[in-house]
Amino acid sequence: MELTKRWRWLAIEFLVIALGVFSALLVDTWVEDRENDRREAEYRERLALDLRRDIANLNAVVYYYHRIRDYGLMTLTDLNGDKDLDDFTLMFAAFNAAEEWGFSLESSTFNDMQSTGGLALIDDVQLRIDLADYHRLGRSRGDIWNPPRAYRESVRGIIPNAFQAAIHESCVSNSETLEPLSAADSAGASFPATVEPLTGSATSVGFCGLEAVNFDLARAAEELRSDPQVPRLLRFRNSEVRVAIALFEGQRQLAERLLEHLEAPKSG
Repeated sequence: MELTKRWRWLAIEFLVIALGVFSALLVDTWVEDRENDRREAEYRERLALDLRRDIANLNAVVYYYHRIRDYGLMTLTDLNGDKDLDDFTLMFAAFNAAEEWGFSLESSTFNDMQSTGGLALIDDVQLRIDLADYHRLGRSRGDIWNPPRAYRESVRGIIPNAFQAAIHESCVSNSETLEPLSAADSAGASFPATVEPLTGSATSVGFCGLEAVNFDLARAAEELRSDPQVPRLLRFRNSEVRVAIALFEGQRQLAERLLEHLEAPKSG
């Protein structure tokens, strides 16, 4: 009888301990799930901010390179003999046709998630795949986004430095230059595109207030027109710029679809 009672108490103690351990595990799991949900929501918000910034910058860079291509075509009308430009207009167009904008995706959040295992917090498998593809394609397109520099090096070696400096100073000061947003500023911002310093001339209107009478460009214009390599280099550059524009537009479409997927209500 005494032995039976002892076993009964041992069984009760075991059940109490087991229930205690099980309850503690449930609480720990609940707390961990809550923390993971919080971290996932934070990562989703940061990813959305990065994508909005990408879309704003891609919109700006597409417009920017369209302008560069237009300046290139304008320069070629003279160099090909289709339409004569005055020396000032030719040199201004030739200079701007050589502008460039080094572009890269906002990838700090995605890189952080990769290095810390944060990607596993995104329970939507397709979203994880789309994020990886978006950044993989962005990295692989990096070289194509940078137009060939042979034309730039050639024409910038012909245009007088004083004229180049005047374009930089006048066109940048007469255009709205937007600096990159800090992480703290991003939350309430309208996400304007960033503009690299000394590139405002490619998107400015007209000739930035510069006047032809202030520059002696006849000798440089003659050298530019007589160089048989310049038209070939510019045609190739324009071709690559056209490809870059198509890639920028494609990346923008990927960003828009990914942002829509990211901000869609979670199922279940």
